[in-house]
Amino acid sequence: MLMSKTSLLMFFVALFVFVGFASGQAPWVGRGDANDPYQIWDANDLTELGANVDYYSAHFKLMADVNLSSFAFTKAVIASDHTLGGPFDGVAFTGVFDGGGFVIRNITINAFGNNLGLFGKIGSGGIVKNVGVVNASISYGSRMGILAGENSGTIIQCYSSGLVSAGLESYLSRLGGLAGSNSGVITRCHSSGSVYSSVMCWCAGGLVGRNESGTISFCYSNCLLDDKDETYGVGGLVGTNYYGNISDCYAAGTVTSGNISSNLGGLVGENWGGNIISCYAVGTVTKGSPMGGLTAYNSGTVSDSYWDIETSGLTTSAGGTGKTTEEMKEKVTFTNWDFFESWCIEDKQTYPFLRLMYPSGDLNYDGRVDFKDIAVVAGNWLAVAEPEL
Repeated sequence: MLMSKTSLLMFFVALFVFVGFASGQAPWVGRGDANDPYQIWDANDLTELGANVDYYSAHFKLMADVNLSSFAFTKAVIASDHTLGGPFDGVAFTGVFDGGGFVIRNITINAFGNNLGLFGKIGSGGIVKNVGVVNASISYGSRMGILAGENSGTIIQCYSSGLVSAGLESYLSRLGGLAGSNSGVITRCHSSGSVYSSVMCWCAGGLVGRNESGTISFCYSNCLLDDKDETYGVGGLVGTNYYGNISDCYAAGTVTSGNISSNLGGLVGENWGGNIISCYAVGTVTKGSPMGGLTAYNSGTVSDSYWDIETSGLTTSAGGTGKTTEEMKEKVTFTNWDFFESWCIEDKQTYPFLRLMYPSGDLNYDGRVDFKDIAVVAGNWLAVAEPEL
């Protein structure tokens, strides 16, 4: 008996769906390579990425802002850990995630677990770039950061804001505004918000909790570090720098703690054999012992780095040079700093700020390229050199 046209059409549709499912067709638009990355358009696409570990080595690109307010996570959104305690035993993200300049908003992770954040772990070779993660709340775990619990890959030009909060008695460790732990590369990133602990904790930093042989450059943090109990290694930028390299960075957030906490620094709490080069701190440091305007403990190298003795409230540090607020706003203070490509300063008016944080064409450094930048050009186009006589 011949099939009707309707039945025949339904047969081919069912066959197409079956073949697509059987061949493991990806749930996103794109091929997943560098030239045609998988496209992430909304919260469902993003959570699909988290659920499909077989695609963790592929290329992805965010195509719009994503709001995760309707989700409540109990583990990392992508590349989560499996077992409470011990080293990471999940599947790390080793692909490329390009945020395209878009923002992921309203992540809430409330769980007693390890490696909490948008990414649980970015593995060696993995790259996350050009994305903001804002208004986040990550709490109750260990190795926590708004962008990543742990990074062994590369994080480029990303930023975070929100709350990282440790709770429950668990000897929690490695809390950071951007990443809990870093053994890879973090560059051109910044963080704001609060990093808070109410229990015993090791390594809490405004940007990174523990930098373990990793590299951090051209970054800054304006996070409040607030510990109510007992914490070891608290820093405005990095809690503990363990044989890592930190260069061309600054911290402006307040660092405060319980009275029995130790090694609180405006930039780095503890510098164990690491290198700190061309950095500064201006945040207030209070409570705990010892404390330092730049770093509280140092067994490594600190060079060409400074802290504000007035805003910090401290005249001592285990490394760096203390300066008054007036001196911290003078270009001549910052010996060997690159004010051509790396840093800018409005002499006698501002602290140094990072040139690389601003888009090309942003001549007045307000974070935007608009008619105000044209006014800067118009105001300077007649400033030509005097002719030689």
